[in-house]
Amino acid sequence: SLPGPAFSVRIPGPWTATDEASGKRLDRGQGLEGAFVLEAGAVRIGTLSFPARRVRITTDDRVFSMNGISYAGDLVLGQASDGKPLALNLLGLERYLAGVLGAECPLNWPEESLKALAVAARTYALAKMEERSKDGKADFDLVAGVMDQCYGGLDKENALSRRLVRETAGEVLTWHRRPFPTFYSACCGGHTADGPNALMEAPA
Repeated sequence: SLPGPAFSVRIPGPWTATDEASGKRLDRGQGLEGAFVLEAGAVRIGTLSFPARRVRITTDDRVFSMNGISYAGDLVLGQASDGKPLALNLLGLERYLAGVLGAECPLNWPEESLKALAVAARTYALAKMEERSKDGKADFDLVAGVMDQCYGGLDKENALSRRLVRETAGEVLTWHRRPFPTFYSACCGGHTADGPNALMEAPA
């Protein structure tokens, strides 16, 4: 889930729009730019209106820009279950993690510390995804922000972050054979606080 509340889309190249629910193609074009707003039974981007509750935008290069930030993958725009506008970035977990590393800490830190962060971030992501899937009502897997963990898209990844994610691929931390919420501090100021002091809902 990408941060709002306002959403400005920019796609310079070819794109295809489909109805997220049915998979039906709605339109194709070259270049798409403007604010995303909800209309009655439709999604509008700039001057174009798409008759669907949620629209999936796929670009030829699998890159788009939202609010001036570039992201890899597909873009889904539409109405959340609470009726508010919703913007989603659809991409694989490992590519997502490459954009988490650079958003959570400087990429000039020692490689082994960045690998440790990749493992913690992957574990946390899987645990949160499992938690949200339990009630079957979530509009998204993860929030691109401090509610979950920071994710900066292409603007926060580079060749190093992609390589370190690949080198730790599949590595997670488990408790009773399941991933758990691995709360972490990218920078702790020299020492960490006890969990219950830092996170009000954390168990002792």
